[in-house]
Amino acid sequence: ISGILDRVEVLKKLNREGQENVHRNLESNLTSYELDVLVRSSLLTSGVFLPWSDKKAKAYDFSPPQKFVDPDGRLDLSLKQKETFYRWARPEELMPAQNIKMIDKISPYTIKQHCVSDCSFIAGLCISAANENRREGRRLVSSLIYPQDSNGTPIYNPSGVYMVKLWLNGVARRVVVDDYLPVDTDGNLLCSHTAVLGGNKN
Repeated sequence: ISGILDRVEVLKKLNREGQENVHRNLESNLTSYELDVLVRSSLLTSGVFLPWSDKKAKAYDFSPPQKFVDPDGRLDLSLKQKETFYRWARPEELMPAQNIKMIDKISPYTIKQHCVSDCSFIAGLCISAANENRREGRRLVSSLIYPQDSNGTPIYNPSGVYMVKLWLNGVARRVVVDDYLPVDTDGNLLCSHTAVLGGNKN
């Protein structure tokens, strides 16, 4: 029992040091049993989401021999999306590859909800973007998307594979996705996106 209580005190101390520090040191601060539990709990009905590791994210092969296709398939579309859905398209099918930017500028004022029915998700994204925009070095949005350049800024990947850091049940996890986007017959995006001056979508 004393060992369990000691472990509880360690975890409480880690929690006080902040979520960011906890996840940065996830592998070194958890026992092998705790890590095993996290790995075994990574299998959900919608896919496998392993615990996050900065080291593994940077070492991930973002240049497979063929264009990446998510083995878990396409996301379910909402009824509103289905009304005008035409096909799934990759970014380079919608605009010249040289014009594609993963992130141009972080701003809560350019996010368009469009067909996304979950207002709370968009609200959270806007708040995170506003926070990053105001506080230099506080990268709440851009730090979660890979691959990144040498400055830690997410970049467009011609191979079509991206890794996103998302939290599930209080644990940071790796979510690997392809870059297929739902569009209508005119090539307009049927998902949340940003709009910059001139009407271009990012």
